[in-house]
Amino acid sequence: MPKPKKRKPAAVGTTYTKAYKGARYTMKIVKRGTEVGYSVKGIVYETPSAAANSISKNKANGWTFWKIEG
Repeated sequence: MPKPKKRKPAAVGTTYTKAYKGARYTMKIVKRGTEVGYSVKGIVYETPSAAANSISKNKANGWTFWKIEG
């Protein structure tokens, strides 16, 4: 089985938002050593999905959960 392609994240500093259950959440791409991280409420996650899961408390596809702000 072929290895899934790794998506290239947007630039460091890009902000994404999500309205979920009456609250508005923000995820920002941050520099984490030589990699990028996804910061929500001051906690940095390895993937957009992990950041989404922290909000939804369920499995979520981070690439579809978050929307670029603007």
